Amino acid sequence: MTTENTLALLRVIDPDGSEHAVSITHSPFCMGHAERNDLPLSDSAVSRHHACLRLNGDQMLVVDMGSEHGTWVGATRLEVNEPRALDYHEIFRIGPYHLRLEPVTAETLLPDLAEAAVTHQPSSAPDRSSTYDRSDLPIPGEPPISPPIDQNRGPRLDVQLNTPEVSVTPGDHVTVSLLVTNQNPAADRFHLTLSGIPDQWWAAPPPLVELASGAHQTVNLTINPPRLPDSLAGQYRLTIDITSQHDPADTVQVYPVLTVTPYLAFTSSLNPPRIGPNELAHVAVHNAGNAPHLFTLTWLDPDHRNEFRPAEQQLSLAADGTAEVEFRTVPRRPHWIGRPRVDVYSVKVAGHDDESQSHTGQIVSPALIPTWMVIAVLFLAVFAAGSVMGLAWLGPDVTAAPVSTETLIASAPTNTPLPTNTPLPTGTPLPTSTPLPTNTPLPQSAPPPVALPPVVGAWRGEYFGNASLQDAPLMVRDDNDINFNWGQNPPDPPGVAADYFSVRWTRIFNFESRWYRFSAQADDGVRVYVDDNLIINEWHPATPLMYTADVNLVAGPHTLRVEYYEGVTDAYILFKFEPLP
Repeated sequence: MTTENTLALLRVIDPDGSEHAVSITHSPFCMGHAERNDLPLSDSAVSRHHACLRLNGDQMLVVDMGSEHGTWVGATRLEVNEPRALDYHEIFRIGPYHLRLEPVTAETLLPDLAEAAVTHQPSSAPDRSSTYDRSDLPIPGEPPISPPIDQNRGPRLDVQLNTPEVSVTPGDHVTVSLLVTNQNPAADRFHLTLSGIPDQWWAAPPPLVELASGAHQTVNLTINPPRLPDSLAGQYRLTIDITSQHDPADTVQVYPVLTVTPYLAFTSSLNPPRIGPNELAHVAVHNAGNAPHLFTLTWLDPDHRNEFRPAEQQLSLAADGTAEVEFRTVPRRPHWIGRPRVDVYSVKVAGHDDESQSHTGQIVSPALIPTWMVIAVLFLAVFAAGSVMGLAWLGPDVTAAPVSTETLIASAPTNTPLPTNTPLPTGTPLPTSTPLPTNTPLPQSAPPPVALPPVVGAWRGEYFGNASLQDAPLMVRDDNDINFNWGQNPPDPPGVAADYFSVRWTRIFNFESRWYRFSAQADDGVRVYVDDNLIINEWHPATPLMYTADVNLVAGPHTLRVEYYEGVTDAYILFKFEPLP
């Protein structure tokens, strides 16, 4: 018995008191009412996307995803999106379900769970539940599955597999074809049962095949894995059971092999975009592809005034994995005098040569001797020089040594009579007042600046027939606002399906220089960019949660971009922004 693919065990106590174990084989591990969850919980008190378990080092964290009735540990209700560490054997509650985390040991791992965790072979009694255990998914790089069985016979039917091996990229589709022949002397109906991959990957339920005696029919089954990290790259052994309705014991199985090819998709962000010398910042990278991938991060200062530590970093991420890289800037030489200097730099996140993302940041370096200090020193120097010149103009007596009072009295001159008949000069009349020129208006205060109006136009909406904004859009149109509640219907006018679609909206606005609050509410995922800077990144299944980000903008035009994807069931998106007081 081996436990290498299992991270932990989850004991689930149902409302009726029954208990069963679930193997946690990946992170995050999500629970909720929707069928796409790793652990579906059918009670109405459970939200569609209720809570997730996430592995953080050696700790397992539980996170409430915005559920209506909450996730509880003891008597404490968890805050939304605030992780809480779980101890082994600690119980938490989702609706009427009690769940207990347990470590993986040879004693705790159930035999049937152990077998599910390490095998990926067809079963004679396939599980037709709507979810699947990711421990069954192959690891890229493992030896390929043995050659498929392309033909089988039963007493009443013959089945030939026309496509023993097929390959598909998530977001695309492929067809598995088989030929069914009725060898029964009478007409018969044949039921098909499919397993080996999630139910959501099959484009439609299998048909009921009705054949006269000796007749045959080609059955085509379409597989369409969504373009999501859950559609892990690798090989899958499919099991197709064909059963006679006349004699259910007469069942034939065929085992085609499906190869899911890897695709690259990722998001990244720089935070904060404005730093000072020797301050820490970080770059976050999320691998939205379906296979592990190596990302390369490089920093560039075009003026070579700063160096980055590290100057380059490689980051290996599993599918749906996220990591952050910290870095700091170090000035190559000091900034001595003047105003604070602003240097622009960039960081490039490369998946490979033709798939990369760049982010622009600023380094604000204050001068060692600021401008105000230079002005103050010059003023003092001018003042001192003026004082010295003033003293020199008054004459040498000003700077003579002090004389005692007695000396002054002794040396005082005697009274000398004024000369007679010397007329005093007549007074010089003062100039008369000069009138101000007429018709000259007094200066007025400058009018307040006029706020720039928003750019006239609409949101340019690009609608895609997949959940990851891939390939060419199926429909492009102008939308006045981003406020749609499609529910379980496709966008209107119809151009895409009701599920697994995505939209990108773009528009330019003129902003005043101030802080703004950007808000987005979505079911499911949403991303918001301002001038290609990612400010809201919630690209995951979700109920309609409200996300906000506050951004300080300089005056002028700025480009806004809103990206949205819909998984299954309800579709909803609202975006708005407003100035902060």
